[in-house]
Amino acid sequence: MKRAPTRWGAVDLHFERHGDEATWRWSPVQAWTALTLPPGAVVGAAPGGALRAGVGDVRVLAPPGTGAARVRLRSTGGG
Repeated sequence: MKRAPTRWGAVDLHFERHGDEATWRWSPVQAWTALTLPPGAVVGAAPGGALRAGVGDVRVLAPPGTGAARVRLRSTGGG
């Protein structure tokens, strides 16, 4: 998605899922960014770095100024 309007200005966003891994890239903003996993998936392993999420969560939080995230997934059997 290109130039999506947000309260922090226009943001570019790219999401990919390959097997048990999800990756996001976006225009960094000066606010925490909530990344929602695809339906039927939860966090399979605690993400590294400053990302905040626990195993079994359906959202990952990225700190202000972050522009990319990679998370291991686990299927819930739904979605």
